[in-house]
Amino acid sequence: MKRLLPLLIVLCAVALLYGLTEVRQVDLEGNSRNPGVLFSIQDDWTAVAPVQGYFDPNYAGTTPGPTLRTEALFNAEPNVVTIIPARWNRVRIRCLGTTDGDTQVFDVFLSQGNANLNRSDHYTRVGTLTWTIGTQTGDVATYEFADTVVISNATNCWGKSWIPMSPTGDYIAEAWLDVAGSSSIGFAGTTLANRCLLQITGF
Repeated sequence: MKRLLPLLIVLCAVALLYGLTEVRQVDLEGNSRNPGVLFSIQDDWTAVAPVQGYFDPNYAGTTPGPTLRTEALFNAEPNVVTIIPARWNRVRIRCLGTTDGDTQVFDVFLSQGNANLNRSDHYTRVGTLTWTIGTQTGDVATYEFADTVVISNATNCWGKSWIPMSPTGDYIAEAWLDVAGSSSIGFAGTTLANRCLLQITGF
């Protein structure tokens, strides 16, 4: 028993020091966060558009067919794929266009594929977003925000994952989507009145 006493003392000291050590989380800005205190992800908006910086109505078409929904084939213009950061449980999407009253229609897809992780998967459509452009000036020159969004093609599958924010009146519309752990989100412009682009953020 005497031989074990020093070991027990050391173990008790280690346990005491461990219990006094405060565990801290660090946010994206490097600020220390207490894990017992809730805080929100506050990422900036990211543009979603082909390489030229906008979706071109001349290249809009029907949604990718069944044989084109693999990782390798879907991620090609005019479709656009964005990696979903692991810290995003839900995404917020908004649309900007060049002309008041224009209608811009996008099919939205999710996938477990992730180019950063060298992981491939198939894309599944989770809904269709029909935007109507308003007149509130956007943060991109000559573009204005959509003030209306209608979500379709989500009944009986992803309907409960969507929340439409459609204020009309030239305010900013958004579509919120619970991505259910997906790694990538894809957009296919099916009917585009004029040039437009999407923006995305998450929390």
